[in-house]
Amino acid sequence: MDSLEKKRRRSLARKVDNEVEKIIHKVMTNEGVRAKLLPEP
Repeated sequence: MDSLEKKRRRSLARKVDNEVEKIIHKVMTNEGVRAKLLPEP
């Protein structure tokens, strides 16, 4: 039971990490696109 709980928690943490990675990647690419679109002052 204990090991199952640990496993579940670890897989959940991995899912969260993946979501965070996706969000960070999206933000980074959006920032890059925005920097390219906006002309330099």
